[in-house]
Amino acid sequence: MLTSNLQRREHCINYELTFPSNPRFAFHDSRGFELGATEELELVWSFIKNTQAWGLYTPVSMLFADSNRLMTTAEQEFFDKIDTGSVPVIAIVTKFDALDADACSALCGPNVPFEVAKEMAPKHATEKFNREHLPLIKSLAHPPKAVACL
Repeated sequence: MLTSNLQRREHCINYELTFPSNPRFAFHDSRGFELGATEELELVWSFIKNTQAWGLYTPVSMLFADSNRLMTTAEQEFFDKIDTGSVPVIAIVTKFDALDADACSALCGPNVPFEVAKEMAPKHATEKFNREHLPLIKSLAHPPKAVACL
């Protein structure tokens, strides 16, 4: 079980979040990349450059599966224009189960009862993500080293 040493705060990449259960990991949470907001993009890039001297550091990009666009323009700009060098980036696709509902709707029909479609949905959603979205992520100029779906 993970327990945090911090109370909930405003997102600020300079705040460090650690867990007493595993203090070797420190997390830094940015506000995210909103459409047209280059300021946060610059803050994250500056943070990455300044922390490379710390040793192995992995920035994480959060992508949201429950929106119409998996990746914002700013996130796409990050992966296309910013070379993080030896600093690996991991893209985390949150709310991945939202794709299950779409898959269930697509599978459900006269020949496939709802309960069967519901059971098949997670596999169908993963296959669709791997076929349609993962190649786009991997085709970016500086793609993440890994993609994790939650």
